[in-house]
Amino acid sequence: MNINFIIRIHKPILQSRPYPQTTLMDSSSYHISSDIKMSLSHDTFYHTEALLEHHLLVWVIAGQTRVVQANGSTTFDAGSTFILSHNQVVRLVNSAVNGVQYKALAVQLSRRNAKEFYSPLNIIPSVLGMDITPLCISSHPLLDGNYRSLVSLYDRRTKLTEEASAEKIFELLQILRETIPQIDNVLGSFETPGRNDLARFMEGHFMFNITIEDFSYFTGRSPSAFNRDFRNTFGMPPQKWLTKKRLAFAHQQLTTVMKKPVDVYREVGFEDLSHFSYAFKKMYGYPPREASHAGR
Repeated sequence: MNINFIIRIHKPILQSRPYPQTTLMDSSSYHISSDIKMSLSHDTFYHTEALLEHHLLVWVIAGQTRVVQANGSTTFDAGSTFILSHNQVVRLVNSAVNGVQYKALAVQLSRRNAKEFYSPLNIIPSVLGMDITPLCISSHPLLDGNYRSLVSLYDRRTKLTEEASAEKIFELLQILRETIPQIDNVLGSFETPGRNDLARFMEGHFMFNITIEDFSYFTGRSPSAFNRDFRNTFGMPPQKWLTKKRLAFAHQQLTTVMKKPVDVYREVGFEDLSHFSYAFKKMYGYPPREASHAGR
């Protein structure tokens, strides 16, 4: 979905970087509130990076969403609901199916709202080993009613005040607690990213097209500490390492998997094909379209 939430500060739902190519066009959204959004894609598919500071619930109304994470990908068809846990970077590929426009409802379960909801419950969730893979939510009449009440607001182009939005989200949180075992271990977790293994994180996330500041945040470091630790770990600046790593992976995909350049450049974190082709030729001495022959 074309999510537009902002990370690190409580503002409208999550930061995303849609790729500008015409093949990925044309997406629109309607904010029912800063935490509740309806997303639509008018073309065949839409491809965006999403930086999740808060938990995110998504109900796919029509079309299909593929969630790409460092540890793999998961596809959700129309009618599916899932929760993405906070403190991670994902790639969302939203597609029309059989000519039906993509449509999804996204609800950001912010730390602020979750803390207010959980504070009187005196619950200490167990977050050890918490899985970052999407949590699939089974259909339930109470949940379906909550979703449809939000969709009706979109249909009438109604905006919610922040207070009314919080009430809707509290209602949703209560239903989730009543219908899903162990949900507290996900939604009751409020921590920001802690300092983690930089090398392991970068090896798993190099293909995501996010800024150095974003990499710093998700590894639990200030930008200056990130740059220092990165040079100590990899022996070169972050951007140089990212370019080499992405091009090496692209080369492998072109020569071994036999993918086409147009199908590879976005997957490895480049924003446009011309920049990818220029960088690839500079590194390997031939353009990516000739890589399949060079690999034989």
